[in-house]
Amino acid sequence: MEEHPRAIQSGVVGALRSRLRSLRLRVIGLLLLALLPAFSLMVYTASQSRSRAINETQANALRLTELAAANQLRLIDGARDILITLAQLPAIQSQDRAACLFFLSNVLMQHPLYANFGAADGAGNVFCMTLPQRLPINIAHLDYFQQSINSGDLAISEYQISSTSSQVMVTLAFPVMNPLGEPQGIVFANLDLRWLEQFITSAPLPAGSTLRVIDRNGIILASYPNGEIEIGRMMPESALTSQVLAETSGLTQGTDVNGIARLYAYTPLHAGANSDVHMIISIPTEAAFAETNRSLELNLIALVIGAVLALGTAWFGTQFFFLRQVNSLVRVTQRLSSGDLNARTNWTPGQGELDHLGRAFDEMARALQRREQEQLWAQAQIRRKTERAEALTRIAGHLNARLELESVLQAVCDETSRALNVPAVGVAVYQHGEEDLYYFNGSEQPSDIHTLTRPPSRSKIEAAATQIDALTLQVDLFTHPRLVSAKVRQSLNPCCLICTNLIQEGNLIGRLDLYTGEGARIGEDELTLLKGIANEAALAITNARLYTALQLEERTRANLVHQLIGAQEDERMRISRELHDETSQSLTALLVGLDTIRMAARSDISRIDNHINSLKSITEDMLSNIHRLIADLRPSLLDDLGLVAAIEWYGEQRLKKYGLSFSIQDHTLHKRFPRPVETTLFRIVQEGLTNVLRHAKASSVIVRLTHDQDLITLEIRDDGIGFDPKRLESIDPGERGLGLRGMRERAAILGGILEVDSALGEGTTVRIRFHTYREEEMINHDPYPVGR
Repeated sequence: MEEHPRAIQSGVVGALRSRLRSLRLRVIGLLLLALLPAFSLMVYTASQSRSRAINETQANALRLTELAAANQLRLIDGARDILITLAQLPAIQSQDRAACLFFLSNVLMQHPLYANFGAADGAGNVFCMTLPQRLPINIAHLDYFQQSINSGDLAISEYQISSTSSQVMVTLAFPVMNPLGEPQGIVFANLDLRWLEQFITSAPLPAGSTLRVIDRNGIILASYPNGEIEIGRMMPESALTSQVLAETSGLTQGTDVNGIARLYAYTPLHAGANSDVHMIISIPTEAAFAETNRSLELNLIALVIGAVLALGTAWFGTQFFFLRQVNSLVRVTQRLSSGDLNARTNWTPGQGELDHLGRAFDEMARALQRREQEQLWAQAQIRRKTERAEALTRIAGHLNARLELESVLQAVCDETSRALNVPAVGVAVYQHGEEDLYYFNGSEQPSDIHTLTRPPSRSKIEAAATQIDALTLQVDLFTHPRLVSAKVRQSLNPCCLICTNLIQEGNLIGRLDLYTGEGARIGEDELTLLKGIANEAALAITNARLYTALQLEERTRANLVHQLIGAQEDERMRISRELHDETSQSLTALLVGLDTIRMAARSDISRIDNHINSLKSITEDMLSNIHRLIADLRPSLLDDLGLVAAIEWYGEQRLKKYGLSFSIQDHTLHKRFPRPVETTLFRIVQEGLTNVLRHAKASSVIVRLTHDQDLITLEIRDDGIGFDPKRLESIDPGERGLGLRGMRERAAILGGILEVDSALGEGTTVRIRFHTYREEEMINHDPYPVGR
């Protein structure tokens, strides 16, 4: 009973070993099959490489021949320029042999590729030459001399082999002109083919390559590397010579006289018009295949070594690699069951059963880990949103609990700094699109923008910042340190400034600035919280400004009532003084006159007429004063003839005596308005003209009244000294006069607005606009009497 399980175990082990052995054989067979395509590909690649090597070698050889031909043309062009310059030298034109030899020797030293420079007179006698000249030389019979003299231009000879040396040269000649423009001789230069030796030496040609230059007869004019041995002889490859002379340029293959297979490239070498010279470069075919053969040998060696290593690894490593995968899968399963969701097989991708099992296991582990991460992420998101909502609720409560603007700004800075954990926060409040107030909770105390701390300029921030989103900008303060004050840089050393706009009902009311230190990170969550704080801050600042405006309005109204009461008392005092000084005195004089008449009637009745005339004059003056007093209180013209006539009468009476011209432009078609409207507009004009007399220093005043459909516009325009309206707004309401404020209040009674357009030195225009008045809504009394 005990041996039976052992037998079964032995059978299982034997079967497993047999399977493993068969697996080894399969792996080795697969490796051999895998090596066959690699070997075939290697042979095919070598064949293709040999074809490419032939093509590349031929192309390179052809490029070299064309490059040499182009170099020959450049040398000829250079010789032309040199000869033109030499032909203009006085030493050559005057045939001064010593000076000529000096110049030509220097030119030869500077241009060593040329063999000789010389000059001849009109008869062909060479009077100057850099080569030694032992006997007189006459070149008048040579073609290039005749061509140069007759054509007046550059002439080029054919290549000629020197009779005294193996040098092959071509001569270039240019005529020397006398002052009359007639040829009086030539200058010439000899260019030999030695420059080809330098060219071929520097060219990247394989070993065994040759270069030859032949003429139309197949005679070799230059040869490398054989040199002087072949010069003057016929080209040994006659078939190649015929092909080269028959074609302009091209490529071909063939064998030389020694039976060596070669690649040939040829092209013409231009000189004179009758020149028929070709350059031939030949490269041994085996030299072109040398690199390809070496690569094939190395690849074959590498393939054999790799095959041996692969077979050895497959034979001895199958059991190790197989068992390692099984054991690895068991260990990873144990780690996963113990709660380690990062456990993976980390096997390389494969198509075997174990590979499929490993991938399925990894997918399962990844799915479990992904679900765990999603759950943790969701919990973190909920926690972050809850914290953000609580923070915004707390901040909103703190901000809404304050109504004073300064307290709100300080609370915005403190709460933002605490919520986002930044060292400093600033908040700028805009007025007319510019920074009007700036609070900062860093190293400095809150201060007005115009005194201690100037905020970063809005335009400079926009120029230096990178945009995070539509409302938020970011500035690198290491790159732009001067955007913040020196005190902030010294105390905080901020590295970054993040600015977000404060928007309320579509209007830009300010900016919230975050100063972050080095290493601080403002992520997407922080930016979302910052936007929420910015919305709450914008609302709180708007409410604070409304509260401040309401307080200011209340103080202004109280001050206005106080000034109105004072104005009423002043008006009563004025009326009292006038009644006392004028009316009372006139009545007293009238009583005295009556007593005088009575006395005169008793004594001398003839003097009664004089006394009666005097009393009549006193009575008329008193009546005139009473009428003037009544007109100042309310002109009868306003009730009888209407607003335009009353304004015209008042302007003439009020301004003419001070030397100011006055005119009224009526565009209302003389339409009468309701009495309260006319009274209010008349009072506005009265106050406006009084302000002109007091402050404007004007020479003329124009009142313009228009009625366009349901819109009524009243303008009072002067050409005085003008003023800055913004500066007037900055004055405390208690220190302002009653004028503009009273006019604005009267305009408000009509449901309209008052506008002031003024600038220093450009006069002032006060404009009141309101829509057609509905009589039943108008207040029937004048609450603001005008004072003088």
